[in-house]
Amino acid sequence: MIDGEEHRTTKQRAPPTPRPIERPKQQPAEQILFRERREEIPALVEHFLENFGREMQKPMLRIADETLEYLVLYRWPGNVRQLANEIRRLVAMAEPGAVLMPAHLSDDIAASRRTVPVNTSPRLFNEVIARIDQPLSAVVEHVERAAIQRALSMTDGRLDEAAKMLGLSRKGLYLKRQRLNLG
Repeated sequence: MIDGEEHRTTKQRAPPTPRPIERPKQQPAEQILFRERREEIPALVEHFLENFGREMQKPMLRIADETLEYLVLYRWPGNVRQLANEIRRLVAMAEPGAVLMPAHLSDDIAASRRTVPVNTSPRLFNEVIARIDQPLSAVVEHVERAAIQRALSMTDGRLDEAAKMLGLSRKGLYLKRQRLNLG
């Protein structure tokens, strides 16, 4: 006895060795490619637009029908996260209440368009349709982009002639092309 207490010696046990957990063998799930489920894209776009708009405090954002067409026709190499990231980027760049136009899409998606819009006659490329329910800056950018692209295509890329056609100096055309990322 030590100071009125009984002293015992006990052997300490080692903790039990964990056994590996055996999981039931599962068949690999057939991977469904996002691009094969195009019918779900419009609903997902609306969902992401609403969520990211709320998150970034940009209410009343809408997506133009033509922009949605680009998104549906795009051959998504990734999964739904790629679509979510594209919508997040569009919302981050947009003004509150804006209509998201095809010009706002990333270069890969904008270049993927393989059809002519239903309401566009192939011979009427001298008209631009602009929505008036979006900010003026977006309308002006849309019109400038279309005019510059048309002038460049009509002059086979000759900048002096395109600038003259647009009523701009060569430097003015250069600066607008830089601002609009028209290479």
